[in-house]
Amino acid sequence: MSVDDIKAEKQFRESDILPNGCPPAEAEKPKEGEYFRLVDTNPPSQQDFDSIYKLTGKERRNIDLCRLSSCSLFLGAVGRRNMENKRKLPKLRKKLIIKIRLNEEAGLMITADSGHCDLWMYSDFDPVKAVVSEEGEGAQ
Repeated sequence: MSVDDIKAEKQFRESDILPNGCPPAEAEKPKEGEYFRLVDTNPPSQQDFDSIYKLTGKERRNIDLCRLSSCSLFLGAVGRRNMENKRKLPKLRKKLIIKIRLNEEAGLMITADSGHCDLWMYSDFDPVKAVVSEEGEGAQ
């Protein structure tokens, strides 16, 4: 099934801000597994899974609007280490590392060789219910 076929059948979270052609044609259903993300609240909330573009309303140089409209995650053990390293930065120290379990019902995704994933979630997918663990301080 092509991305266009899926877009005809499914609604995406943040569909009001997705640019034309987004998710891109190379996006695929996520492989079932564990992914990691930094969030602000403990327990995580729906807003913790909003895209950077939805949260800020600002475009960023060198990042296209489609990617800015996705939820960033990191895959597997490499992703976990990446989150630990990011939390060493002063502005990210209070973030919580969460582990989320995804399957093909979550949405469409592009995974880079670095383990970074752009996820365009289906509107009927609840990321909070998919959280399997939380670590770190996290804002209250």
